[in-house]
Amino acid sequence: MGTPLGSCRVEEGHNVLYLMVSGTSVNSARASEATGTVPDSFISGHSPIHSRGTTPLKNCSSRPTVTLVGASVRAAAQSAKRANLKVVGFDLFGDSDCRAACDQFVLITPQEQPGFCDPLPRHDAVLSVANSLLLFVGGFSRDVCSLSSTLSPVFQSTVLHSTVPQSAAGSKQQDPHFLERLASAVGMKFPRTLPSDDASRRHVSERITSTGERWLCKDVSSSGGIHVRWVSDQQSTPLRQHSNSICYQQWIAGKRFGASYLSDGNESVMLGVCRSLHTRKHPFPFVYGGSLGPVSLTRQQTETLGRLGDTLVAMTALTGLFGIDVIVDAQENLWLLEINPRWTASSELIERDLIRRSILQQHESLIGSACKCQVPKICGEWRSPSLAELKRRLSHNNQVINPFVKKVVFARETGTLDRDALSQAETNGITCYDLPDHGAPITKGHPLCSLIGSTQSLCQGTSNMRLRNSVRLAQAAIR
Repeated sequence: MGTPLGSCRVEEGHNVLYLMVSGTSVNSARASEATGTVPDSFISGHSPIHSRGTTPLKNCSSRPTVTLVGASVRAAAQSAKRANLKVVGFDLFGDSDCRAACDQFVLITPQEQPGFCDPLPRHDAVLSVANSLLLFVGGFSRDVCSLSSTLSPVFQSTVLHSTVPQSAAGSKQQDPHFLERLASAVGMKFPRTLPSDDASRRHVSERITSTGERWLCKDVSSSGGIHVRWVSDQQSTPLRQHSNSICYQQWIAGKRFGASYLSDGNESVMLGVCRSLHTRKHPFPFVYGGSLGPVSLTRQQTETLGRLGDTLVAMTALTGLFGIDVIVDAQENLWLLEINPRWTASSELIERDLIRRSILQQHESLIGSACKCQVPKICGEWRSPSLAELKRRLSHNNQVINPFVKKVVFARETGTLDRDALSQAETNGITCYDLPDHGAPITKGHPLCSLIGSTQSLCQGTSNMRLRNSVRLAQAAIR
């Protein structure tokens, strides 16, 4: 799902820099894209930035600049490009379509030597983000505040605004007690959640044995389903000992959805809801595998989710794009699961739908609107609609039509990618994204690419069969 780390080449018109990260591997970086996490070594005390043959950003000073940082920034970069923004992207993969969407790209690459540490130079990567807006997008939810402190020496004197949440706010949005109060405030439920101490471990084991309840062991600081696994009475130990982010949570049977919002810090608008798709990657049964949406819920559920966004914003002053994951159980009850204060994996499907319905028009995008909401004094004249304007447009056109589908393709074998063969997966209205370079090394079980299409173009009733066929064709592109 990315260029071979450490060998990203400079393409005409796209200056490529390198961000060095100590003590990781290609496999851990590739796996983190699918799961939305960052290798632990990136969140270390080491200074991670190092340049190799950097070149200055091409001259396009007439456009505002946004700097995007995440495990994979391709979709957000394409959104920013649609708004005619100058894009500087930092991510782990350097996929070819991501680099094409960026005016300058910075590849986060592993360093073979564990413990590698270089002084922090102020190189061209710093100059390229001068007077820009810094947005952290999908994949850096774990220890995002630590990441902020790691990068702040580089960016603090150059960026106009950063969306990195403060430590208190970030921990609050992950705090089970806060989530329970938030759910209760709008009439939703929240799964019983316990800390990962010895007493809780014994209690969970007893409940599993005596009642047959199913419990999960979760790392609430990760995303994308990684570090979420079943707890059994024989194996009820936390994923990582002595971590405040580990908890036990009762499993709720039902369908999982992700609601997308935009906020200006005072109020919010719900942009749409997508069904979340998951796949099992042992020992984790709920790894993110794609999205389907936007989809319709009942009127009562839709109204409740709208109040949920407004209540969250009133309690936290959260601004910009954010997502909230929920479960709908067999009795149609809504259960709050977690808050993702950023552009999420399903945001691009929501944006595609808004464009299709002409709610977002030419040179308008969700990243553009997010910047406008977060820094109105700087971005107030940008073309993308404000929160109030988006609300007005949605009120006149709120009908959900054929949803889009996004499917993460995981490699079934280890080898190298044949891009010509991968193109064979682009059938029946399906398009490949997150494209590695031709010849890139691919590891079995790791993400290969993403497939996106409209269920209408997939002939509805046979859409699942056609999508599975595209997945097989993509997996067959490994030589």
